[in-house]
Formats: sequence, C-alpha cells, structure tokens
Amino acid sequence: MLNYHEALLDKVRQVGLKNDFVYCETKRAVEGARGTKTMILPGIDVDIPVWQLDMGKTPLAEAVRTTRLDVKNAVRQAFRAGVPGIVISREYTEMKFENLSGAGDAIRELGLKT
Repeated sequence: MLNYHEALLDKVRQVGLKNDFVYCETKRAVEGARGTKTMILPGIDVDIPVWQLDMGKTPLAEAVRTTRLDVKNAVRQAFRAGVPGIVISREYTEMKFENLSGAGDAIRELGLKT
C-alpha cells in the first residue's frame, strides 16, 4: 500500500515498521521538494494508541509498543535525511515521558539547538 515495503497491512501493528522507515520516507519527501520553498518537517509518532479493532483477531497484547530507543532512532533518521526540524506527533497527553525523552536524547547526541 502506498509503495511501502513494510509488513503486510494486517501484520504491521504486530511487527512495526522497518528500522529505516523514517529515513527513507523523509529522504523521499526532501528530494521531492528540492528546488521549491516547501519545508519538510516529518512527524515522529510517539505512543500512538492501538485498539483491539486495529488488531483484528490478534490479541492486543501482541501490538508493538513505542520505546525511548525507537523515538531516538526515528529522530536521528529524520535529521540524517536532511530536514531542518521535526514535529513530535499525536497527543502529548498520550505520550509516555520515558519514550518522549528519546527525542531529547537524539537532539543532544546530534548537537542540535532547540
């Protein structure tokens, strides 16, 4: 779907996206916007809720969950793809501070200013 080469649609909630998903999609968007005034700011999803309805017949306990390292890696991938910034997506009230802290880990590691 959408030319994504990830898990099958009915399995993506259990296995997640590939490790380089953010980099590949961000790089594609950056290259597509080259030569224009468009600024690419990828949204990094943190702790998106998963409902039983999303899982079909698979138990909800088998859904992949966000980790601090996942967030850190996604932020690093976005900046590696050449963006000037990111947006931390979804609802702040749904995010676990431990996982959200992964964004700060990456920003400090990359030496970026907030």
